[in-house]
Amino acid sequence: MPKAPTISVLMPVYNAERYLSTAIQSILAQTFEEFECIIVDDGSSDRSAAIIRQFAHLDSRIRPTLQKNAGISQALNKGLEQAHAPFVARMDADDIAHPQRFQAQYDFLLHHPDHVGCGSWVDFIDPDGDKLFTYHTADDYDIILNELLNGTIGGLIHPAMMLRKEAVITAGKYRPEYDFSEDYDLFTRLTRLGKLSNLQASLLSYRQHLGSINATSPIQRRIENKNKLTNAFRKEHGLEPIKLTASQPTPFSSRIRWIELSLIGGELKTVNKHTQALLKTSPLHIVTWKTTAKVVRAHLEYSLRRLKHKRQME
Repeated sequence: MPKAPTISVLMPVYNAERYLSTAIQSILAQTFEEFECIIVDDGSSDRSAAIIRQFAHLDSRIRPTLQKNAGISQALNKGLEQAHAPFVARMDADDIAHPQRFQAQYDFLLHHPDHVGCGSWVDFIDPDGDKLFTYHTADDYDIILNELLNGTIGGLIHPAMMLRKEAVITAGKYRPEYDFSEDYDLFTRLTRLGKLSNLQASLLSYRQHLGSINATSPIQRRIENKNKLTNAFRKEHGLEPIKLTASQPTPFSSRIRWIELSLIGGELKTVNKHTQALLKTSPLHIVTWKTTAKVVRAHLEYSLRRLKHKRQME
């Protein structure tokens, strides 16, 4: 009789053929091997289902499930119903799990029974997989809780999370009416059951691209849900309501953001790539030239630091 898995990976998929193979390969490359990977294809119209079947044929730990398109929450709940393990690791079809991720998160939860879940630092990467910067998320639960109360995600990156399955079920699982804010909704409900934390190591490459759910989800519905959820959570903690706003990402705004993030991360090769693309696609925009000026200044500062270091070594 085969040994029951210790970790159930939940990966919802919708038209993800571009990055799906890389995501699945990163799961199969984990140093912790006692897992099952439940991949729920949410009615994809591209080659996603075929790719999943190919991997399932190669490795019995890959468990494909198909459903008509019903949204990410329904897909996650379907996967949750099939999960055999006490720990659930979230994973998205466009991200890359680092090899030691499962082992590190499993060890943490095993030794911290008061915690219902943990995430980690994540490396933001661009559509090509080039690094932008490392997001150093907080491990202190009070900081995470305060950020959740202020309407931010609390540094809890959903596809980087490992959660106790029992806690997710007790909290009410994923609620389809809050699709596109389903992670924030779940995290706030989990705080009633235990603590949340982030490991202080980068365990996931978190891809930014215009085909992601954050970029394509309807902004009006997302912000309405977020305001409703945030203010219900604040009321629960005796706090006054606040109003959150957001804008829909565009190719131009996304390119600017990738440049700014890679400047923060000191990833000058990535900076140069996106600056050149920006100058090619939007050469007359004032923001293009303001951003280019920042890039030039960053290169000058980098050159001066290198020169100073060279002189100190002489």
